[in-house]
Amino acid sequence: MPDGTALEVGAAEPPLRLRTVDAVVSALGLIALAALLPPMAALFAGAFWLLVVVVVRSDLDRYLIPDAASLGIAALGLAQAWWAGGAGVGAGVGAGVGAGGWEAVAWALAQGLGAGAAVYAVRTGYRWLRGQEGIGFGDVKLAAALGLWLDPFAQALALQLAAMAALGVVLAARALERRAQGPAKDGARVEDGARVEDGAGVEDGPESPHGMTMVPFGAFLAPAGFAVHVWAQAVPDGWGTWP
Repeated sequence: MPDGTALEVGAAEPPLRLRTVDAVVSALGLIALAALLPPMAALFAGAFWLLVVVVVRSDLDRYLIPDAASLGIAALGLAQAWWAGGAGVGAGVGAGVGAGGWEAVAWALAQGLGAGAAVYAVRTGYRWLRGQEGIGFGDVKLAAALGLWLDPFAQALALQLAAMAALGVVLAARALERRAQGPAKDGARVEDGARVEDGAGVEDGPESPHGMTMVPFGAFLAPAGFAVHVWAQAVPDGWGTWP
């Protein structure tokens, strides 16, 4: 989605109902993390989760990923790598950190750069092939930030989960729209979920300047990256059970 610096001045705040939902989701997530992970890992993951909620709400409401949220995820990822590299993910809050922490930070930076470069390459390739934007630069920065938390295999898994979830939501939404509209009558036809009269073409739903349906991909990518990270922390040998 768009760069976080493109936020319009005076953008409306989410209604109280949505803010209440965000607060409840945040609290439930923190409780679950406290039960699943060791104390220090839960602290890092809890802060990560709160930033994920911010990304999801902003991208759903405004198709915007705040730079502050991506930077926060990146900073936490480096701090978590430094701690886990020196003390181990199962260490307590008072454990020490050795020289291995800096090696873990260097590896995390390489992972983040690799993740950002991969998504940027997809963005550039799509623009070259289609002549239009397909992935916002905000998604590139978010992918780089998430890459600090995830190894290459986990990055690929998170991207696959996010893409499948986004595609499923789009297909379900279009199916519901077509069902609600019913069959076309009086010479009209239905194209991509929109009723089109003879000689007219009006599509519903948010669109890009090029007429494409906009998808808040960051709202899928951030939770997917978080879920993969928590899975790796809670079930260290879980990758061995993955097909």
